[in-house]
Amino acid sequence: MKKPKLAIFIGSDLRNFGGGEKDAILMANMLCNDFDITLFTPIYKSNLRVNKEYIENLIDKKVEILYYPAIRIFLDTDIIPKGFKGIKNILLIRKFDFVYAYPSSVILDLILIFICKVYNVKFVFGIHSPDYFKEKSTINSPIRNLLLRPYKKLKFYFIKQTKIIRIQ
Repeated sequence: MKKPKLAIFIGSDLRNFGGGEKDAILMANMLCNDFDITLFTPIYKSNLRVNKEYIENLIDKKVEILYYPAIRIFLDTDIIPKGFKGIKNILLIRKFDFVYAYPSSVILDLILIFICKVYNVKFVFGIHSPDYFKEKSTINSPIRNLLLRPYKKLKFYFIKQTKIIRIQ
């Protein structure tokens, strides 16, 4: 029997190795027997805590890691795919059955939701911090709060129009 394909998107470079990154690794390792899993992680120059080899030793051999080039914008609050290779890698999600996204980039989330809608891929929106959707967020910069206003309206539109599951 063919296993369903699951793409897990992390909003920051896995090598940052914070709580969200550790949670994504743990989830991938727990689900790898039931799903064909690919971890999508942006790769950019930043202050990184660990190297690729360290990360790859923590992840089950059944889990594939796809590093795509990205750039940080808006005072390092959001990421977008960089160049043709970054966009090409993001478009691979059309071949998956499910996409699970740890949101930390408003722009990337919108891109993923749009691609999932076009290609009829089930989208799972994982909340790393409940503060993410508050009207006045304590963890977001003023620019990010500005970006979140239209995003919240779009979020409810996409929830009504596509197969999106929100996890808290």
